[in-house]
Amino acid sequence: MAPPTMAEASLLTQEPLVPGIVKTILVNDAFSAVIPTMPVDGKARVLNRQATDHGATWTDINATVDKTAATVTRVTHHLGRAVGDVEIDTFEINSMSNIQDIAAQHVDMLAYKLGKLWRAAVVDGNTSFPTPMGLEQLADEAGASQEVDHTDGGTTSTVGFQITLDNMDLLLGTVTAEGEMPFLVMNITSQNRLRSQMRAAGYGADETIELGFLDPTTGQRGYKKVMAYSGVPVFRNDNIGTYTTNSQSGRTKIYAGIFGGEGIHAMLPRNINQFIQLGIPFPAESRPVLIWRANMEAGLTNTNPKAIARAANVTTAAPS
Repeated sequence: MAPPTMAEASLLTQEPLVPGIVKTILVNDAFSAVIPTMPVDGKARVLNRQATDHGATWTDINATVDKTAATVTRVTHHLGRAVGDVEIDTFEINSMSNIQDIAAQHVDMLAYKLGKLWRAAVVDGNTSFPTPMGLEQLADEAGASQEVDHTDGGTTSTVGFQITLDNMDLLLGTVTAEGEMPFLVMNITSQNRLRSQMRAAGYGADETIELGFLDPTTGQRGYKKVMAYSGVPVFRNDNIGTYTTNSQSGRTKIYAGIFGGEGIHAMLPRNINQFIQLGIPFPAESRPVLIWRANMEAGLTNTNPKAIARAANVTTAAPS
């Protein structure tokens, strides 16, 4: 008798299926998992900020008193909303889930997608519902005084904002609001350039800081180490791309800010107080399917405009 062929042998063999689904559509981001949260009532957080001082000065006898009134500016930071459905035919649920739960795996991938939407919005959201504001919009709102551009740090518009330790200090020094911890957020190219500058200046090869985190997608809590510069966490976020800024193409941006206190918070509805809500599965009206609906309502806010600063027109080339 001839030995069985590979094809015949394969009919009697079943390779084991690894449970779960490996997620390969990744964007590196540790920042969104460590933003402190605050509950809000209603669909937005509305702030009255003092824009100009009330008039007052050292006054001589019988002199005219300055009665200039202070001015106030109102700003609104709205919640955003993202929603997605998972639909699974009941035949698939009943007859094709012998190794792993089909519905659970697809619900998990839906939650993962909602988390990706949140991470992208944290960097560059929108001033209009349904997308929440991100660091870019909060920096726009803060105004020119919080913009560290090519005119700072002794550079020129041709050179752009160079990633040097002096310029990182300048950017961090622009954040003057009270909070719990300062931070820097940049993409991997900028992070690598900063790491190179730190090595050249004699910093340790693995300057890190350990932070607690709460994953907005899974609710998992834990601790992770991130790069640090002078004790300040440096978060890699590859949602920060390259831009055309000040007529300079191929440049990028770096954000500095402060968590907590007057600084950056993630907003969640008070009566929910979690990022993703998964409803009870319900049947479709005209088809034999069950529907799982996931909903996320969240936003980004800061109390004081001095809680954020932005370096624009950043060049990642080696400093000249």
